[in-house]
Amino acid sequence: MLASATEVMITGAGPAGLMMACQLLSNHIRFRIIDKNLKTTDYSGALVIHAGTLEIFRQLGIEDDFLKHGRILKAINFSVNGQLKWRIDTSNYGSHLSEYPFVLLLEQSKTEALLSGYLENHRRHVERGVELKDFTEFSDHIENIVLDSNGKEETVISDYLIAADGGQSFVREKLEIPLIGKTHARSLFATDCEADLNLPDNEALIAISRNATTGFFPLGDHLWRSEGAFRWHMGNGEIDFNTIDGSFSGITKVKTNIHNPRWFSTFHSHKRNAAYFNTNRCFLVGDAAHLYSPVGAQGMNHAIHDACNLAWKMSFIIKKLAKPCILETYESERKQIAAKTSYVSDLLFSFLSTDRVLPKFGRISVLPFIIMIFKPVLRKPAIRQFLFRKISGVGVAYGKNILNSKSERKRIKGPESGERLPYFILNYEGKTVNIKDFISGSSFALLIFVVDKCPEFDAILEKFRKQVTITYLTRQAGTVELFRQFVIKRTTYYLVRPDFYIASTGHTCEYLEKYLSGVLIPVNR
Repeated sequence: MLASATEVMITGAGPAGLMMACQLLSNHIRFRIIDKNLKTTDYSGALVIHAGTLEIFRQLGIEDDFLKHGRILKAINFSVNGQLKWRIDTSNYGSHLSEYPFVLLLEQSKTEALLSGYLENHRRHVERGVELKDFTEFSDHIENIVLDSNGKEETVISDYLIAADGGQSFVREKLEIPLIGKTHARSLFATDCEADLNLPDNEALIAISRNATTGFFPLGDHLWRSEGAFRWHMGNGEIDFNTIDGSFSGITKVKTNIHNPRWFSTFHSHKRNAAYFNTNRCFLVGDAAHLYSPVGAQGMNHAIHDACNLAWKMSFIIKKLAKPCILETYESERKQIAAKTSYVSDLLFSFLSTDRVLPKFGRISVLPFIIMIFKPVLRKPAIRQFLFRKISGVGVAYGKNILNSKSERKRIKGPESGERLPYFILNYEGKTVNIKDFISGSSFALLIFVVDKCPEFDAILEKFRKQVTITYLTRQAGTVELFRQFVIKRTTYYLVRPDFYIASTGHTCEYLEKYLSGVLIPVNR
């Protein structure tokens, strides 16, 4: 039997596994990524990319590829029993909150191709047709047994194992980690097909009728992604495209003819989260860790954020730049987000799909009335920004832990530790830049707003020069508003994690040194 070694073994090359690989690559960590499937996904799959995910792509320098191949969703239309009740302009609904204040539509097959392309451009690739057959976890390593498509078996020794192998995760099952929650009995369908819709090719439609809730999302060239729940989609009966196309318009109350399907599938909605997201050296990401309902399109986006959260922490540990305890924050941070998201998305899914009398009456009769009454309120910028923060990923905040320290100051202005660094455009050294340009993805970024010069910061950071980059920001014409929002009265610092979250804030060098010494390992020890 062949034997080899790597630092991280990734099983599963969907968006979560690919993002994990991309992040490890950018941090110069050795890895192998395997997938038992010989080909990438060839259907639309997870279609929606939110702003928080685009910001991660931007950090890798690949956001332009996604914007080039994707489609910015201009509006979402809502109809009830065939009558248009509401049109939400989504083309700029996150204005002033992100460089990407919109929703991007891109088929999962293309997302996977672009992430795979990033690896290939750096001379790395996914090992396809290779399956993880078994693994044994030891105190200081993982022994992985993999099998390729020719039946050749190989033992791979790794420091860590990343389970990105989906909802039926082999790794999770072998570790006997329960997937807690529920699965709805009602069958849902999803298809990529041609449809004759009276809609622009950059707008979506959510259609609610007495017996169905259906979504239509544009893919271009008269091709649409349609998915939904029908009243007769119950039990284990076989459902195919021919089952729905004849009665589709009558049930959905949408005047359209669907035909020429490229792909058709049925599935069930879930509200499930793993009891824990990792053991000592095995970590679950994406669907292996949590399964959501399709409402809100959070599954793939959260999977990518899982990988982003975990990869930099693991990289720091492997390079012996941080204390092992920081890996404990992966589960505590991502599990709380998964729990909140699964609860809300399942609540909305139940309201939109159930046949129970009161919810059904609510969505058919009461919802249109509420929309009519509150439509002016829902158009207000404050409401739109609130929704954007909740849906896009830019409003996620983690609680206090060893990485997100308590501030040494009272909260007067500016973001707190555990919150995401806000979007802000400023003038720096004669150039217009995004404040997030200072975050590298492979190190902490220390942003020092200089009012009173404090040279002691440089002396402290000499001990952590491999883990922290420093940027001094002074009050000038291009930074006045930035200082107004981020600074109290005197020199203020923000220590920002590689994944955009604020780790610590304060004024004094002593407080910063105490924080860094508790989390990082000095390079000149």
